[in-house]
Amino acid sequence: MSKSLVLVPFLALSLLLTSCTAGLRPPVQQSPREDETTRLIESLKKTARENEQSQLTFESHLLLGKLLRKMTEFQGKAATFVTALEKYRAELPTATESNIEWQRVQLNSNLDDVLGSIAEIETLFSKDVLAKLKKDADKSVINSPEEFKKIYSDLAAVLAHMNAERNVYLLHFEAFSRDTELRYAQLGKVPPKWDAAKRRADSFRRNPIVNNLTDGGQVKGQVKDALTGTAIPDAFVGFKEEQGDKPYFKETRTDADGKYESPYLLPGRYYVDILKEGRIENRDSKVEVERNIVRNHTSSLTQPVGEGKFRIVMTWCDGRVAGAVRDVDSHLVIPGAARMLYYPLKATQHEGAHLDLDNTNWSGPETTTIHEVRRGTYKFFVNNYSSNTDKEALGKSEVHVEVFNGSKKVRDYRLNPAAGTGLRYDFFHIVDGAIQDVERYDDGLPASQ
Repeated sequence: MSKSLVLVPFLALSLLLTSCTAGLRPPVQQSPREDETTRLIESLKKTARENEQSQLTFESHLLLGKLLRKMTEFQGKAATFVTALEKYRAELPTATESNIEWQRVQLNSNLDDVLGSIAEIETLFSKDVLAKLKKDADKSVINSPEEFKKIYSDLAAVLAHMNAERNVYLLHFEAFSRDTELRYAQLGKVPPKWDAAKRRADSFRRNPIVNNLTDGGQVKGQVKDALTGTAIPDAFVGFKEEQGDKPYFKETRTDADGKYESPYLLPGRYYVDILKEGRIENRDSKVEVERNIVRNHTSSLTQPVGEGKFRIVMTWCDGRVAGAVRDVDSHLVIPGAARMLYYPLKATQHEGAHLDLDNTNWSGPETTTIHEVRRGTYKFFVNNYSSNTDKEALGKSEVHVEVFNGSKKVRDYRLNPAAGTGLRYDFFHIVDGAIQDVERYDDGLPASQ
């Protein structure tokens, strides 16, 4: 086989990736993602040049040829969607209801074609091409394990980039949905029902499971009893890509120590359901997966707390996270009470509330129950107790707060590292029995009374 034929698949792939990402998406301001595309393409070209004297097997040629055909299909479908979207936007200000509906259906069909094409490309990357190239590593474009790792990493990064492309088109769907609603309002008509969450869920047709930390991340967790802190074995754990009643792409159960782990996953946001008979269902707990990172996900299960009562469970990371807080303290400000509920009052009934469990050495849980809900404003916040001179430590600690009411979980909070810095973070208030989300740093809150 000639050197030039060996180079064709990778160089053609690079050129095709260039054409697919330049000028065929809806007109948007250039973003860092496009710079990343250029970097990935140049890296693939460089790898191909450096390995021009090696040979691809016939099977690998077929796989890469199939990938190129799918990229070509994506190119055409993306161009069709862009043309339809621009036409829709131009005609929308004067469109009648019947014209809007016809064009909207057509545009949705075009978008489905684009999203389906992206999903097919992702499937090729994650299942066929990468797996076959692994088996063929010693005699294809790879001359050494180090070089194989490099190209494997680049291909996986392109896969992540295609996931970002999906998000671009979904954002355009949400934008033209809002524009359509405004036009219907101008016509005095009721707009069609838009379900952006369902469209986003339906677009994830690829298998998010990958082979290792090179091209994905992992979730490892432990399920504990919210009142005792002891491990809960044999609890069901289901991983899914969207909130609500969605199918699981991975199911497992906790071991004798209450521990579980996910397979390696593409970077992104996932949701975890944890179920055990006799406990409140702990559904839709979100977790962010990042490339080359193992994410801790300590969770709790609790028995029903009784109608009208609240149970608040806080967990955080373990000691493996650099710069995190060993002892995160929960605080509950109670309306009309002279003292708030925190660690000096643990295991004590205080103004209709109880600090059931206080944890001082990583991960939690730390649990508070409000048995008698008063009128007025409760405030639940956390304090950086053990690293109280480091305002960045709390944001590194993966603080997770779940709120249960009666027999349901009603809130799921995670401290966002991008929210700023500080020593105290105010998660939510309960005002006359209704939860109000706050989610901000506030070092003006009292750390002790």
